[in-house]
Amino acid sequence: MKRILFVLLGVIAVLLAASIVFAADDDSAPTPQPVIAKTGNITFGGLFQWWYTSTDSDTANNSFAFRRCYLDFGGNVAPQFRWAVRLDAARKTVTSEVRNSALLEAMLYYDVSPGNTFAIGQCKIPFGYQPLQPSGELDTVKRAAIFEILGFGDYYDTGVHYIGQFGQFGFLASFVQGQGQNMNDTDDHLDAVARVNWKPNAVPGLQIGGSIYSGRDGSVGMDRNRWGAHIVYDKGRVGFKGEYAFGNTPDINRDANGWYALATYDITNKIEFVGRYEQIDPNNASDDEEMLTATTRSANITEATTKGKILTAGFNYYMMKQNAKIQLNWMRYEPNDGDTHNEYILNFQIKV
Repeated sequence: MKRILFVLLGVIAVLLAASIVFAADDDSAPTPQPVIAKTGNITFGGLFQWWYTSTDSDTANNSFAFRRCYLDFGGNVAPQFRWAVRLDAARKTVTSEVRNSALLEAMLYYDVSPGNTFAIGQCKIPFGYQPLQPSGELDTVKRAAIFEILGFGDYYDTGVHYIGQFGQFGFLASFVQGQGQNMNDTDDHLDAVARVNWKPNAVPGLQIGGSIYSGRDGSVGMDRNRWGAHIVYDKGRVGFKGEYAFGNTPDINRDANGWYALATYDITNKIEFVGRYEQIDPNNASDDEEMLTATTRSANITEATTKGKILTAGFNYYMMKQNAKIQLNWMRYEPNDGDTHNEYILNFQIKV
């Protein structure tokens, strides 16, 4: 019955897309409108994503989910002083940790000079390429497993931050508490995170970079050291993204590693095909090693505690670019020791 419902939702999605296309040929984003403020100026935005997931897994159910309900506020009180706040009314994710509160981001920025900014507050740590992609601009419905399941980078933390641009090189660095979203520190040690990204002028569309994380989790008395590398190419109708990350994580008390390769192709200016292949090893285990019993970030414990492969394929339909789009993904999970299954996800998105 729910399979039929999934098909019907897909048909509705196509009809909705068609109606919007015929109603408005202009797919450009609307012009931002000013908001009256007591001091400086204020901007307001939001991201709303509604999912339907169908699965043949023995350990999960078909379900509806309000995946994201972001409310974004920002502005400045002087030319060099800016602020930004992000709230998530949904408060939880589907495949990883439950949010500690609705507050995701709260930042104060000071632009020292062009290309040099210091900031304090809570934001995503600067590790990896995909975690820092806006959630409303992802090529696939879910982020890669090295971030969604292993937790390498895709989370918020509080500290001091630097944003720099030196010619073709972008640099991000943070000293954070290392405890995650809205959490007090459990020791006197600050974790250091940095990412460098190179955009060579000789090859437009190409990006190459690397990330490093060095820290310690005082709550369990373990080091947390991670390394990552990424390459991105997006030019014309074809796109490619690839990342590799490895390191130890107290979340599962073992070394872990994983990688993914993602490709996109623009069939038309509104329809895009996307495919991704990825592998993860949450505990550097041999193929026949028993699964761990530790708590992990994943709702599906099988996928997060054994080596495995994940294949994703789907289509993106851009009704108004990223401001209104529909995504349909098929995902096949193939853990070496666990529940091999398929997952179908339909995402309706509005971004303002």
